[in-house]
Amino acid sequence: MNCLTFSFQNGGSILIRSIASGNELINALLSAPGIATNVLPELRVVPLVVNQVLYELGDRVDYLYFPLDSVVFGLTLMEDGMTIETSMAGPEGLVGIERFWGSRRARNWSWVTINGDSIQLEPKVLEKLVVQNETALESLFWAYQALLNQVAV
Repeated sequence: MNCLTFSFQNGGSILIRSIASGNELINALLSAPGIATNVLPELRVVPLVVNQVLYELGDRVDYLYFPLDSVVFGLTLMEDGMTIETSMAGPEGLVGIERFWGSRRARNWSWVTINGDSIQLEPKVLEKLVVQNETALESLFWAYQALLNQVAV
């Protein structure tokens, strides 16, 4: 998978911050005091393509994905072998949030339905920040609440 990395000399942090503004959640995280300095160097922009599976049920969640202009569905396998869409993440949210709520394993399939780019981040970076920064924790709670609202409808 090709990814876009940035040198933080010569304005790289400005460029990645501009790109990150395409996702509401990562933009909110970067706006919190003290977070941008620690997180910006860890962000990578990766392409996502239709039918790409980011995670299958039970896979280790090694990366978080913040879609910029792509869309990722969460799919659940039914007893009869059919799949149903249980969630959707686009430029407002995140794929891999289960990493923060007691599981390091994917609880469903994460399947790309619309091509585009996504910001990729190792969970350990965000895990450290939510312990140190209440605004980061609130942003993740907001994202989780949005996910629960999708599932409940």
